[in-house]
Amino acid sequence: VLQIEARAGASAELAAGGSNIEEQFRLLESGGDVDDELAQMKAQLSGGSVSQGKLPAAGKTAASSSESSSVIDAELEELRSELNKM
Repeated sequence: VLQIEARAGASAELAAGGSNIEEQFRLLESGGDVDDELAQMKAQLSGGSVSQGKLPAAGKTAASSSESSSVIDAELEELRSELNKM
């Protein structure tokens, strides 16, 4: 008898709580306040307007790229020589 009463009580709680959960989901889905607030914060950080980043000129990119790769190559050779010493 106690098990039957416990099951009935649990079923009643689940049935009553289900509508509460559904209501909470409905409220979450309908609220766009967070999205609006996020968009506003992004606009403030970017200086008031949403702008896309600009790419550097092609000539500058090629020069800095070759300089970067030579630095990386030098570091790589240094690491290899240290590894060979071990």
